[in-house]
Amino acid sequence: MAVTIVPIPNEPRLCVVGDIEANLAIPAAAPQHLEDSELVDAYFVALSDGSLIRARFHDEPRFEVVAEGAGAVKIDRAGRSLTVDWKIEWLGVSSDYASTAVARHEPPTLPLFEGLGVGA
Repeated sequence: MAVTIVPIPNEPRLCVVGDIEANLAIPAAAPQHLEDSELVDAYFVALSDGSLIRARFHDEPRFEVVAEGAGAVKIDRAGRSLTVDWKIEWLGVSSDYASTAVARHEPPTLPLFEGLGVGA
């Protein structure tokens, strides 16, 4: 079971095939931000396996994994299509950073030399 997502050329839409078959609209209010001194429209794709994908709608679409889910995410070499090898029951497309939140994963601080009698 898998799902593949490919932008439809020259349209603000995504073609989804596999467990889910759909043509989804990329929300019109995609924010613009600078990437290599170029304005780019960004959007996010959330999948039921827990994956969160940042994508850009531009002359050259690109996908980037923001948070890894249970499935193996494969992005083609050009970054233009994405496949998730997992049973996908739903997916959603969001248009802005204000609607998306990702937890920060910072390693816990470890007590050094605790219990060894150093400094006591």
